[in-house]
Amino acid sequence: MVISKVLTTTGGKWLNGKWVKRVVETVTNTVSKSHVEVEGIAKSKTLINFETKPLTTDVLEIGTKTSGKKYQMFSKTLGKQVDVEVSRGRTSTGGYRYNFKHNGNRIGYVELADTENGVYIDMLKNFDVSQYTGTGYLADLVAVEHCLQRGLKDFEIVSEASFNSHALHYKRGKRFVDDNINKLVENIVKTTPEGQPYNTSFIGSVPMYMPKELIDKYITILSK
Repeated sequence: MVISKVLTTTGGKWLNGKWVKRVVETVTNTVSKSHVEVEGIAKSKTLINFETKPLTTDVLEIGTKTSGKKYQMFSKTLGKQVDVEVSRGRTSTGGYRYNFKHNGNRIGYVELADTENGVYIDMLKNFDVSQYTGTGYLADLVAVEHCLQRGLKDFEIVSEASFNSHALHYKRGKRFVDDNINKLVENIVKTTPEGQPYNTSFIGSVPMYMPKELIDKYITILSK
């Protein structure tokens, strides 16, 4: 029995080449639905529409591939790459959260939202940047595998860069939709002294994507 329904708009996102807003409909005591609508288009025309399940503490392994050297991050304490366990759960808005653990300790996660022809990287978190690096790489790898497991052949992986993350995403192979920002960030990377942090926070939140050649690179890694 439906008790209440709440409709909220959570801001703009870049999806499928369009600036869109996510609208989340929460229905108490039943499943929730989440969809994304293009600005200026009638609400009846949705870009995404998928059923969701309530968020639980249970997780599902990503397919049968959860071990090994495929999932790794760099441990600053040990000075080497370490194996990372990856497990999957659902978020309260219908997306997916992939949790990263090392020796049973949760060290980070990435949240993904399905699109019609790929996935949107909604959030990525490293719980201890002083101890671990490589969260962005692992998030990208998981996003590619997520699309493959959906049976997609040609797909898009899109996201946003904000705070001081622009240069790190750029160096990892991501590119911004606005080529002027690509040139700006490339120059910042070239002119920042080695060992110094990149200052890109003034750029703000901007949409970016994963080029096909980078997707193909991750597919090759996953196939090994």
